Amino acid sequence: TQVVYLAWDDRTRRSVIREQLCLEWASTQRMPVPSVVGWGEGWLITERVASDQPQGKHYVTAALEVAERIARLEPPDELMEPGEDRGARPAGTAERARRLGSILGSPLPLREFRNVRRRALALPRTETTHGDFTPWNVLWDSSAGHVHIVDWEALGRGPFALDPLTLWPQLEH
Repeated sequence: TQVVYLAWDDRTRRSVIREQLCLEWASTQRMPVPSVVGWGEGWLITERVASDQPQGKHYVTAALEVAERIARLEPPDELMEPGEDRGARPAGTAERARRLGSILGSPLPLREFRNVRRRALALPRTETTHGDFTPWNVLWDSSAGHVHIVDWEALGRGPFALDPLTLWPQLEH
């Protein structure tokens, strides 16, 4: 079975191309990524990898080990897109609504949230980050005992431990 990425406009076409380039680079770095089966203008096909429930000590250990490996990598300049803040990419309407709902539903007062966010955005970007290190991008293969990392399009520089800190609050168990 395979996974197909399809573009429907210029933005998603750039996103699919970037995903393909990042996956191929990550595989040369021996990162656990699905193999690229084929790609062309506006499409990408990868192998399908196991995606079991992301939980338990073994999942967390495997995910954190990969996050540490990513942090030590030096991607080529063409993947880093200098001057672009990969951690603050524009979100679509649905994503902005989801984020607003999370903020408003949080027990954290809005003023405190804004202050923390401002300080977080000012942190020095000293290490390589996946940029979207979440359970739905850190796929667990429980039978093999390892993870596969997908959705590399947010690859960039970020603050120390951004990837583990992104993963941690989203774990259910």
